[in-house]
Amino acid sequence: MRLTRAHLAQLCLVIAVASLLLPWEAGDTETNGFGVNDGQVAFLALLITFVLIQVKFRPAWCGAGFVAAVAGRAMLNLSDSGPPDLGFGVVIVALAALAAAALLLWDLFAAVSAPSAATDEDRPDR
Repeated sequence: MRLTRAHLAQLCLVIAVASLLLPWEAGDTETNGFGVNDGQVAFLALLITFVLIQVKFRPAWCGAGFVAAVAGRAMLNLSDSGPPDLGFGVVIVALAALAAAALLLWDLFAAVSAPSAATDEDRPDR
């Protein structure tokens, strides 16, 4: 079995899901990604994106980009109390989702520029 860009994107999504268990606020080890609303939305979007990649739905990069945007919004959560004190879980989720989106976009554009093959299995990028 070859490791394709889609499989690497799924691996990035698994890393992002595992990072939801890490602290999202520094100094507070009890608040993980599942304990905040942004983390719950990211978890659902990660699961949906994982399934979309599994069924070879090309616009699955939108889901990974959405998760990166949600995590980025959580990182830049500007409130009256000042800038947020970030834990490393939200940063890992944002980076892993951004990497997955980049890999899926690369796969999308590689499929467009590749010569048409007789079947999907004959394509060199799959």
